Amino acid sequence: MTWAAAVGAQTIDATIDQSPTAPAAAQAPAPASGTDVSLRQKNLWGNQSYWNSDTYVAARLPYGFDLNAEFNDYKDESSTQATPTTTFGAGWTHGLTTLFASYGISSLANNSEGNATDVGVTMKSDDREFRTILTADVNVTHDDQYLRFPNRTVDQGITERTPTMSLTQRFFGALDANVTLSQSHYNVDILALTELLNRPRYQKLLGANDSSLAGLVDGFPDWTAKYQLKYYFDELPLTLKAYYETIHLVNTANGTNQTSDVEDYVAEYDVRRWLTVGLEYQHYRQTSQPTIDEYGASAAVRY
Repeated sequence: MTWAAAVGAQTIDATIDQSPTAPAAAQAPAPASGTDVSLRQKNLWGNQSYWNSDTYVAARLPYGFDLNAEFNDYKDESSTQATPTTTFGAGWTHGLTTLFASYGISSLANNSEGNATDVGVTMKSDDREFRTILTADVNVTHDDQYLRFPNRTVDQGITERTPTMSLTQRFFGALDANVTLSQSHYNVDILALTELLNRPRYQKLLGANDSSLAGLVDGFPDWTAKYQLKYYFDELPLTLKAYYETIHLVNTANGTNQTSDVEDYVAEYDVRRWLTVGLEYQHYRQTSQPTIDEYGASAAVRY
């Protein structure tokens, strides 16, 4: 089984693509008084009996502070039970700079549990029509895999450290283009570990990827590159988003030079000033595994 905490996800616009790691990456700071709260629910369903439920809540507080929380739950045909992950995040915006941090914990499920911490900073330019946003963060995830043998249980711990850089450029106030790059490092030799255990399928996706990929990627990420586009229509309260992500995996006893690729397409419509609904399609491919097509829907309310 695999686990992906949401704490490493980077987004183009945190007001729409909510993420605990960058709660105010593209928002103006809240005024000295007053708050606003948003709640989003998203569900994805795919082949291989896969489903993913994600609940996100965020609150902007006075003086540039904000808090957020996310609960992610997924399951597929190889799971004996659903895998839940809960993440709490906070941020502080001063002028054009935001500091943020989050902590996520994945409860024991399918002989695995873990926790992840993410800290980072976002800086943006003052030009709203051609705004540039730069985000840098470091995610540290510790995963415990319990290997069950006839006479004993072995706790195998792995720590992944992943620095990430994300650059977003807005054009004419309507189009956002984003590139996000990350590189993962581990406290053990992954190839030697999988050969020693003689368990080529002993592979884990840890905490450096979007929660929508939870349970899909089978392997240890080496480096990833994500390319995103988002377009805001003037005539309609409609936003279109698309991204392509390639994940290159560390060599293991299961194979070398393996990759995963994800395509994701989203349409979101503002039914009211306080209500946004969305539809989503995701196509996932990985070397030597069946492809997965996912369909999803979301609803977000703002108070």
